[in-house]
Amino acid sequence: MNVSNVKAFVWTLPNPELLSERDEHDHSNCIFTKQLDNDEAEIITKTFDNRRGDFYAYQKRMEEKKRIFEELEKEIKPNTSIEYIYFCVTDRDCYDMRKEVSRSNKSVIERGIDTWMKKTNTPMDIWKDISGGTQLPHVLKIKLTDALTKRPGYLYIFDLLHPRFLSPTLETKRGSVIYSSFQAIRHLVDLVISTNNTYDIHTAYNNEVWSSLLVPFLCGFGKLLVLGYLNECPKKHKVETLMALDFIAKMRCIKSKSLPNNAILKVFDTETIADNERKYKESQVTIQEMKTYVDEILVEKSARETYIEQSWSVNQ
Repeated sequence: MNVSNVKAFVWTLPNPELLSERDEHDHSNCIFTKQLDNDEAEIITKTFDNRRGDFYAYQKRMEEKKRIFEELEKEIKPNTSIEYIYFCVTDRDCYDMRKEVSRSNKSVIERGIDTWMKKTNTPMDIWKDISGGTQLPHVLKIKLTDALTKRPGYLYIFDLLHPRFLSPTLETKRGSVIYSSFQAIRHLVDLVISTNNTYDIHTAYNNEVWSSLLVPFLCGFGKLLVLGYLNECPKKHKVETLMALDFIAKMRCIKSKSLPNNAILKVFDTETIADNERKYKESQVTIQEMKTYVDEILVEKSARETYIEQSWSVNQ
């Protein structure tokens, strides 16, 4: 078993050609400044214009995602079975991007996201499906099954897009964001990295789609890589930017375990188990009856052979 910490990286928006000063202000109190030798603060970049900045961040995310699919396309073995699911997930409901159908959070939690898996031919076929992007927080799950060993492997891409640390206001709630779901995720992270005894604390994570999807990784039962995209001069969101950096630092404290065989967790169906046990007992009775029948045939065969030998001796 390989044990390592969660890896986390922060991407900033440093391209001055794409970023422009939206509201001129004193940058001395901004977060991303650094002290030079002459003790003068150098502003790394200016605050970005909403349209240009959002587009740059979107473009950056899509470039990173495309690289993932390009690497999969090169490394994947021939005849590997490929399946995927592409869902948008908000605090209220889910949306199947492939079928363009809304799903309730309750149905996704009860049935599991794998219910709507679809087979495809190559990783780039998946990229063609998702390259249009979305303004909703989303999850992409890819299942790769080796043709020879039939052993599956999974790749998840979680994009929380614009999660809110503070309760949304009229200004910050514009667009599709997640708040209550993200609070549950933050609570789970705090429990995982806590040095206090938390074994007696019950956390109902399975009533949130995001929590139920992320809990295996937040608890360290899978490799997790965290990428954060931040504005380098967040005038209006300074508090949330600091909270985001603190949250990313916490996630780096999570220990990840890499096992040779993934544990497949299934919900036990008592009726199915009882039915399987009944069928097993019936099969054992049938096998015993067949053995008795075969024994009777062998006894009869032996008796006939003995009779034939005795008859042959008398005739001689």
